[in-house]
Amino acid sequence: LVPNVHTFDYNNRFADCSKLRVIYIPKTITSIGSNAFGNTALKVVVMEAETPPTLDMQAFRNIPRYGTVYVPQGCVGNYSAWGSNTAYRPGYYGWAITDNEYTG
Repeated sequence: LVPNVHTFDYNNRFADCSKLRVIYIPKTITSIGSNAFGNTALKVVVMEAETPPTLDMQAFRNIPRYGTVYVPQGCVGNYSAWGSNTAYRPGYYGWAITDNEYTG
């Protein structure tokens, strides 16, 4: 779980954490900084916010391919920029964005 703060801009905060596979991001987070989750083993990101935090261009640099971002019910459209094929966005790595409940 990411700390319950407003801006999670700790550059490289979880970078290179090779065992980090699932992360819960609370709804209080409004921004995610550079390389926050870069070079991790992430496969699941669970978002609590209906409005996505702004992402630094390289917030998810070099994450594994084909993971899933879980968002609140009815909010997939709000996260469309995350699903784009822009470099270092989850969509760039083939990630799906769903509002199905994460049960892991």
